[in-house]
Amino acid sequence: MNKVMHVIGNILTIAYVLGVIMTPVSLWWLLLAPFVVYPTAVLGHILFEGNKPAFLSMNPIHAKVADWHMMYDWVKELYKSRHN
Repeated sequence: MNKVMHVIGNILTIAYVLGVIMTPVSLWWLLLAPFVVYPTAVLGHILFEGNKPAFLSMNPIHAKVADWHMMYDWVKELYKSRHN
């Protein structure tokens, strides 16, 4: 379930970034993008795994790269399961 929380956060982040880019608001709003995904990730870690999210204990950029990699793997497995 924690993976689902991360994927939801990533999808919300994509929607947020696209919304900022496509509307006539200041691009400074893009600085808030990390605060869209991190609450869902933290909630997933606290509720379902009982551990601390990686962005609190390591480089946040590495944690974000790992997050997107996990989403890619999850979507790839979902695609495989539906097309086999």
